[in-house]
Amino acid sequence: MRFWALLIGMFFSVHFVQATHIMGGEITWKCQGNQYVFELTIYRDCNQTNISTSQESLKVWNHPSTSTVPVYFVERVDISPACKPVAGSPPELSCGSGSFAGNGAGAIEKLVYRSNPVTLLGVPPANGWILTFDSFSRNASITNLVDPTNYGITITATIFKTQNSSCVDSSPQFLEDPFIIVCKGTPFTYNMNAFDPDIDSLVFSLGKPLNNIQNNTFNPPADPTELQFETNFSYLSPTPDASFDSQNQNFTINPLSGEVYFLSHTIGNFVIKVEITSYKNGEKWSVVQREFQVLVVNCLPDNNVPVITSSIPVNVPIDVVAGSGISINFTVTDNDLLQDGQPQTVTVSASGQMFGANYTSAAAGCTAPPCATLTETFPVSFNGTKNFSFNWQTSCDHLMNNGVMQNEKTYIFVIQAIDNYCQVPKFVYKTIQINVKNPEAGFLPEVECIQVMADGSYLLTFKNTGSISLPFYVRNQQNTVVATINSNTQTTVTIPPGNHTSFHIAYTSSCAGSGMLTAGPSAAVIDLVLQNPQNGTALLQWNAPAANMNSFGTHYYIYREYPAGNWILHDSVPVTTTVYRDTITICKAFINYQIGIQKGSCEYSSDIEGDTLKDKIAPLMPQLAGISIDTATGNALISWYANSETDTYGYIIYKTNSLGILYEIDTVYGRLDTTYTHVTNTKDGSVTYSISAFDSCYTETTPITFQTSAKSPLHTSVFVRNTYDPCSKIATLRWNDYIGWNKGVIYVVYKKTDNGWTEVATLTGNTADISLKDDDEVSIFIKAINDKGIEVFSNILKLTKISSQLPAFHYTKTATVQGKNILIKHYIEVLPYMTDLVIERKDKNQFVEIGRAAITGTDVEYIDSAGIDVNKSSYTYRVLYLDSCGTPVNPANEVTTILARIIQADEATLTLNIDWSSYSIFAGGVTRYEVNRAVNDVYEWPPVYISASNQLNFEDQLNESLVMDGKVCYRVTAREGQNIYGFKEESLSNEACYVFKPLIYIPNAFTPGGLNPVFYPVINLAEINNYKLTIFDRWNNTIFVSDDIQTGWNGIMQNGMKAPFGVYGYQVSVLDGNGKEIRKTGHVTLIRSALE
Repeated sequence: MRFWALLIGMFFSVHFVQATHIMGGEITWKCQGNQYVFELTIYRDCNQTNISTSQESLKVWNHPSTSTVPVYFVERVDISPACKPVAGSPPELSCGSGSFAGNGAGAIEKLVYRSNPVTLLGVPPANGWILTFDSFSRNASITNLVDPTNYGITITATIFKTQNSSCVDSSPQFLEDPFIIVCKGTPFTYNMNAFDPDIDSLVFSLGKPLNNIQNNTFNPPADPTELQFETNFSYLSPTPDASFDSQNQNFTINPLSGEVYFLSHTIGNFVIKVEITSYKNGEKWSVVQREFQVLVVNCLPDNNVPVITSSIPVNVPIDVVAGSGISINFTVTDNDLLQDGQPQTVTVSASGQMFGANYTSAAAGCTAPPCATLTETFPVSFNGTKNFSFNWQTSCDHLMNNGVMQNEKTYIFVIQAIDNYCQVPKFVYKTIQINVKNPEAGFLPEVECIQVMADGSYLLTFKNTGSISLPFYVRNQQNTVVATINSNTQTTVTIPPGNHTSFHIAYTSSCAGSGMLTAGPSAAVIDLVLQNPQNGTALLQWNAPAANMNSFGTHYYIYREYPAGNWILHDSVPVTTTVYRDTITICKAFINYQIGIQKGSCEYSSDIEGDTLKDKIAPLMPQLAGISIDTATGNALISWYANSETDTYGYIIYKTNSLGILYEIDTVYGRLDTTYTHVTNTKDGSVTYSISAFDSCYTETTPITFQTSAKSPLHTSVFVRNTYDPCSKIATLRWNDYIGWNKGVIYVVYKKTDNGWTEVATLTGNTADISLKDDDEVSIFIKAINDKGIEVFSNILKLTKISSQLPAFHYTKTATVQGKNILIKHYIEVLPYMTDLVIERKDKNQFVEIGRAAITGTDVEYIDSAGIDVNKSSYTYRVLYLDSCGTPVNPANEVTTILARIIQADEATLTLNIDWSSYSIFAGGVTRYEVNRAVNDVYEWPPVYISASNQLNFEDQLNESLVMDGKVCYRVTAREGQNIYGFKEESLSNEACYVFKPLIYIPNAFTPGGLNPVFYPVINLAEINNYKLTIFDRWNNTIFVSDDIQTGWNGIMQNGMKAPFGVYGYQVSVLDGNGKEIRKTGHVTLIRSALE
């Protein structure tokens, strides 16, 4: 590794900025005289922004006078893995200089800051003096944390014990820097080799990474918050497990040696936090933390981890009796090559507080000689294979701790081997854990239980083995003898009141002939601290009686005395918890507390602490369960959960007004009374309520009232309404979401018909469609159910199928023949939704739509002209109108036209028989039928015949003298009587006609100048306007033409000459009543008298 040493205070051009991307760090301290010298170490990702090299500040929490400790820049060290770049290899990782100067993942530097000597006055509280350093933010490449760039880091250290405001115990220190980078698929075995300069016992565990502090308070997990891990990660499992890759092996940490291990075939950047707790004589003295990151990266495949073998197994603790020696032979082998074929160089280093100077001196350089040694000065580098030996001669001095001989002490030594393969060298750590044991261990009496009595004295119960020479002693935390035991059968002793925090048994040891006192395990007094924050609570804090609580019960018991002389078991907390906040539910009283925990047949108990305490806390805010509507009465039913605080005296019910403002409506007394019925209008909308709880204690403010909680979150009932589509006959239900339930709400729609209530739909939305049949009348309500199974009902909604408004009058006035067409006349009240009438004509006993007529007023006409023959059939019609959906509805009266026929004719007598079909239907009925006749295309008036409504025929005999063209027509009119609408109508039939054959008489001779001087035919029943007479001579020449029936041939030819006697041809042509040409031809004899 490369190192740059910078003098303290040396100016550097980089200033502290946010987003420093700190990868981790630790806070430690050492005692210098009676003062503390604090050291802050920060690990920085060199690929990100730089960090200030001026000064930083450590925040101090829980200390009465000191809030910050400045720490000054000492040095920065590039701790990127060192390797040898050769041809074909990547470059060596390096931090470079300044921000973003690193050349790849794994380029890391360590920055060290150190304080001046600091005096901390006073005694730490139960939760210690806490030192913190925090910054924002973390680097984005972190894999196991959620949104790492949105969060910062807080590093902590805690001082639990001092003596007379003096620093008497240094914190655990670290002999090994973090090893940051490892190849995918390579076992990660690493030991930071934390040790305690005072030879205190250390326990290693994993801690929870914290965000940076937000509000100048230190109250985790509220502030700073504990960071959230990604799925399948946690602070106890910070590296990928088998859920990512079946070859992965879980992260582990040895709680005594601190060795960590994992194997990952999953690449990523993983945050790990290790806590080291130091214990002296069984009491917790300090906690330090190291947070760091490990990068698992893809590497070139042709490099292996160096192999370390030993003459005896070192993967398990080695027990050595004080005064004995231990020797271990090691062999390190690595025959791999660099990328260019050169042999790799392996460097072996070692660390441990009991190594002697230069690793070779047994007499000096360690905390308590004789020191451990290696066969040569380390570190050492080599190619291929290296053999060396570890040797240590132990003594009873290695059992000493703070002047007291222990039964056992643990020492850690670490051997590291690393090659120089670029870019990520392979490494291996071997941890040697040696437990030095007192030869007399197991025979010493032990304090098993400490009970603090009501008078402040201490009743100790201890195990007396009867194997130690008398006397032996009971000593306190300051090694002061407080009792002497002179009996091998005595197992209890009472210690007078005093400021004692722990006790242990001590006796004169014969370890290696030392003759000094040997101390057994220390048992701590449970020291209860009661704080009265004057806020209606009592804060209880206490210490654990031992570092290892395995032999104790699972819970601490909190005893409370109230009233005086009445002790009760008030509560309990898990053994892992040493703090309890009691909410005072007594208005004002002096209350005593005591903590107890079971150990075997004895119950450990703390001192008794008490104070005058007041209930200043309003009850917890109650929680509404639901707002339901009583389906029978329509009233609102409010229900809530009983308040967990037993001093709850009752509840206040609130409702919102039309402006959404809560107002008080009533009070319910009794903690367990949790329902209320409110008579209120629930037909027009949902209703909203809240509640609060109050206790029996009065406030100290004016006006004096009961202590009342905050109002609960609003709950709003479900209100269902609907819109109806008359076209589809579907009612669409809509209701509001139930307000007050956060998730998992479903809605069940119930429908009630004559068959009772039935469930018709279950859904998570708030709309549903209900089909209605004609004249349906149904009731609907909605049941809402939350994820806890709470049910509430909505209002009841009554649905009726809503039809379109019917017109006041809707009547077909008449259907009457107009020439070849039929005119339908209709009378209707015009409503807003109306647009068209629909005209239907009966065809083969079914009505078929033939057309539509726009409704422009009350009187609407329609002419039927397509596909009808009024002279062959009568026709039946009905009229409907389009409703608001565009559907033809509500047919009016049917009407049938009149068909008139001439059923019989007598040409000789000129007699005609006429009949007709009846008209239907007039609202005023048919009063009569009128028969009108047309001769020569002119209808006569008055009618030729009037019949009663039940007579449907007429015989007409024409006058022979009647001059006409031969065609006679009739039309029948049906007359309506006065109807309910105030008018009369008529219906005309078709025109029924008959054409008589023309009557033509032609003489066969005439005598000009005689009795018959002019030749012309006599014609009747023909159309004389188209008359023509033509005369031909025997050569068929036209000699005369007349188109006037009154102008005959007088024998004069067209040339003005008289036609001679003789026979002539003629042709007479006329049109009959139908316009058909009738021709008559023949011969006529022209006779001239002798006188001409």
